[in-house]
Amino acid sequence: MNILLILKLSIVALSGILYIIALALPAFISNTGEGMYEGILCLIMGWMSFTLGSIPFLAYMTNLFYFASIPLGFFRTTTYIAIPLMVIALVMAFPAFTINEMIANEGGSMIEVTSGSGMYIWYLSYVFLFISLFIPGRWKKDKADVRELKFEQDPSKIY
Repeated sequence: MNILLILKLSIVALSGILYIIALALPAFISNTGEGMYEGILCLIMGWMSFTLGSIPFLAYMTNLFYFASIPLGFFRTTTYIAIPLMVIALVMAFPAFTINEMIANEGGSMIEVTSGSGMYIWYLSYVFLFISLFIPGRWKKDKADVRELKFEQDPSKIY
């Protein structure tokens, strides 16, 4: 197996493992000590973040770009689509670190929060996937393995 392909698969797997770890860690921690928001809660309930403004909703939408870039990054022609998707995801996800208020309960009261360790690992998983997109994945055979076609026709008969 090609060493570059092994490296690419390893980095993509590391990115996926970091993403799963980030789901179990606190993404936001309350400043008042009332509680924390785990990454899995942010992933499941993040679609409702459009009520909080554009920054939380954009950060939630970057998950779609992340998941779309994983299969697109393995093929040479679609890598040119995956790289811009991940650049957009990285740019849109970075303002999530500026979120300082979250909904506390069903009544809609707000509490002040800071970014937790899950937020940093979540963003790190994006960075690793972005790096893996620049490693070429060779899914086709090398030119040395492909048989050359031999034409045995006489070129003088063509004209």
